[in-house]
Amino acid sequence: MNTSFCATIAGIGFRFVSEFPMETPAELLPFPLQSGAAEEVFTLSAITEPLIFDTPPLFVSTRLNIYRTAEGIAREFHAIHSTDGCKAVCVLREDRQNRLLLPQGILDRFQKNCTLSVLLGAEAIFLRHDALLLHSSVVIYQGKAVLFCGAPGIGKSTQAALWAKTLGAEIINGDRCVIARRADAFYGCGSPYCGSSGILSNKEAPIGAILLLGQSLENRLRRLSMSEAFRRILRELTVNAWDSAFMERCLSLLTNLVQAVPVYELQCRPDETAVMLAKEEITKHEL
Repeated sequence: MNTSFCATIAGIGFRFVSEFPMETPAELLPFPLQSGAAEEVFTLSAITEPLIFDTPPLFVSTRLNIYRTAEGIAREFHAIHSTDGCKAVCVLREDRQNRLLLPQGILDRFQKNCTLSVLLGAEAIFLRHDALLLHSSVVIYQGKAVLFCGAPGIGKSTQAALWAKTLGAEIINGDRCVIARRADAFYGCGSPYCGSSGILSNKEAPIGAILLLGQSLENRLRRLSMSEAFRRILRELTVNAWDSAFMERCLSLLTNLVQAVPVYELQCRPDETAVMLAKEEITKHEL
């Protein structure tokens, strides 16, 4: 018996049709389909034999292999497998009628309380809707999104929490923000990709600023040039470096982003004085 559920992430409608009974994953519950038809459809099917690919992989890592097939781009996930050798595979199609193939032997892992979003090739899905997936925490303050970006452990979640405590800002994601280009502006959007923070919210706002963080004994803030902002943000984007078409479109969208949105470097201590320094500068010019 087929089951289905829907979601809207960063304004993109998703519909999932499962060929086996399945509960809506908890990570998608905050993101109900808002209106209109779904733009991306995923059919979930069970497989009983490992898929055999006719061509060498485009990309190989400890996490997954990626293949170009006649149907579309296939992602084979090494860690999600059954004892008979079947591995989970996501196939992204140009017609957006995508497929997710799951090993029959481990279907019980997906029927209840599953984590599905990591299997969707989200960065590719988002990019074909003019959106980027950025490693960042994000808050909404005075109607604008402020993004905190940088390497793991640099203090993104700490700064977001300080903005919430000091200024009453609302944290809408603790790990990965979707940056979506709309007709009027770039928006910072909540997503299911919240990492260990557990903080996710189905909210969005025009981006007021992006703060690239560094740790320091003194608080210092400077606005970056567009070229430096481009290079620094690119490091924190989820990209498909093996796909030249993806990279061309990604770099073009990133260029538009740094032209439209102010980007700052914030070297700071993990305290409220860093919050006030950044807030006063951003408010003066942008918020």
